[in-house]
Amino acid sequence: MDYRCRVGTREGAIVERSVGAISSSAARKQLQEEGLRVFQVRRAGGWLEAATASVGAAPSAVLVPATGAAEAGAAKEATGLRALLVRRRQIKRSDLLLFSQELAALVRAGLPLLRCLDILRVRRSGTRAGDLLDRVRERVATGANLSLAFAAEGEQYGIPPLYTTTLEIGEASGDLDGALRRYAIHLERAQQLRSRVKGALIYPAVLF
Repeated sequence: MDYRCRVGTREGAIVERSVGAISSSAARKQLQEEGLRVFQVRRAGGWLEAATASVGAAPSAVLVPATGAAEAGAAKEATGLRALLVRRRQIKRSDLLLFSQELAALVRAGLPLLRCLDILRVRRSGTRAGDLLDRVRERVATGANLSLAFAAEGEQYGIPPLYTTTLEIGEASGDLDGALRRYAIHLERAQQLRSRVKGALIYPAVLF
């Protein structure tokens, strides 16, 4: 089987590798034996990802306000549109996981924080994660702590309070990369649990 893997090199670069292995754990072990830090391993063209996207898709609906309620309907529609835009701007947990793992690796490599943020935001240019990192980078460049920069964007981008608290603890203790790695482990375990539950629900959803 072929697996697509995101790894960190000893020089602090983040790259993607294609690995042929009998399982994801075997692919991860192979890369680790090469001295690489493994951030993500996923099967190339896996059916589970496609099936999940298909089952999760839902048709959109258009509501037409009744006569005499045009203003109230317009206000409700505007509120719904704003809520939809906010949801669309929220960063995915998978993006937050990869960002945390990569930032931890870059910080541990000894790169300045602004340089780390520049590397990460260039890689995500044009995405919601890239927009978030642009804003965070601007705040850090003006003297804000990383935790405060993320907290300022927390509501708009859906950053969990636990994440900003983790950053604050890491900054206070001088172990930012360690704090990021611990949070990434917590987030990875939560994602694995959600994936198992989602996978278990696919067959009943298809039958339904």
